[in-house]
Amino acid sequence: MTPIPPLTAQPVFSEATFALVLVLLLLAPLAIAGVALINTGLGRSRSAAQSLLGSLAIVAVTVIVFALIGATFTGSIGGTGHAFHVAGKPWNWIGAGPLFLASLNTAPAQSQLGLLFEFLAVALAALIPWGSGADRLRLTAGCAIAAVLAAFVFPLFAHWAWSVSGSEAGGWLSQLGANFSLGAGFLDPAGAAAIHVLGGLSALAVAWIAGPRRASAHDAEPDARGSLQHGGGSARGRRGGDAADRRCGNVRLFAVGDVERFASLARQHCRHRHCQSPRYCWVDR
Repeated sequence: MTPIPPLTAQPVFSEATFALVLVLLLLAPLAIAGVALINTGLGRSRSAAQSLLGSLAIVAVTVIVFALIGATFTGSIGGTGHAFHVAGKPWNWIGAGPLFLASLNTAPAQSQLGLLFEFLAVALAALIPWGSGADRLRLTAGCAIAAVLAAFVFPLFAHWAWSVSGSEAGGWLSQLGANFSLGAGFLDPAGAAAIHVLGGLSALAVAWIAGPRRASAHDAEPDARGSLQHGGGSARGRRGGDAADRRCGNVRLFAVGDVERFASLARQHCRHRHCQSPRYCWVDR
């Protein structure tokens, strides 16, 4: 494994270009907030607070882990890296950046902007698996997945794809064009692969491990209660009653007169040994 020296010349940003790029990067947190709200909206209403809290925790864990570990493996644009030589061709597979973002204050402006983009990108990618495991994934598990993604998975792929093309400082994906005459090599415009594809594959793995969502009678409870307040026997009440039938031994009670009598019968039936979830037995009233 041979270390590759950094590039000696880098493009210089003017003040106007730096300000424009910085303003555009500051708009990226809106995408992170949007993904968090989408994850919350696609889940159950009773899990909304847990989903938003998990999104905040995952973003925090991702940023901290990436700053401590991941940024070292990603490396800066045109920075140092380690490569294997196969058939006379370098295969740059991992970055060799400074630990704990050392000497960041002396880095070029474009390197600082690139690091800010990497922070936003890894935070956005880590939220995608959290959404696929909604209502089934614990907060600790979501933070653990985000930590692994920020420490190893995202940094490696980002170094492969986002390094400078056309020089030995680039990752092996970006060097496919130069080493094997494959045109421009691997191009990842706007992080389509490092963010969306990587996040989507991680979300697919989480969904496969966590399994499908399981419906419960609690999901039908608001519909049933909403119909009960406006009179029993409506279509919404029947749908709620059908959900209760599947959970409570195929018993459905519709109050047409004496509410207290039917409520007492429902409570007595819910003590029956065949009722698996007595807390979800109710009476239309």
